[in-house]
Amino acid sequence: ILKEAERPRARTKVGGVAMGWFIDPLPSTQHEEIHSEGISAGYTSFVGMDDRYQFGVVVLENNVDLADHVGTTLIDRLVASLDESR
Repeated sequence: ILKEAERPRARTKVGGVAMGWFIDPLPSTQHEEIHSEGISAGYTSFVGMDDRYQFGVVVLENNVDLADHVGTTLIDRLVASLDESR
């Protein structure tokens, strides 16, 4: 079911949109991250995945604007490290 939810329904110039998930390129690699974000009462959340290496990152913060940056940076650095080790 998750695979179907991750499938892009619409593509943009830099990524796409799936069922409740966004698909964006990572800053320093050729990979795409699949992610979703949320905010409520001053808290933010980020859930992101790399489909190629089959891992995910969850970031929960008591801040209103950093969870997505921290999550994307973590995924980007992990993917770059995995690419180098191949």
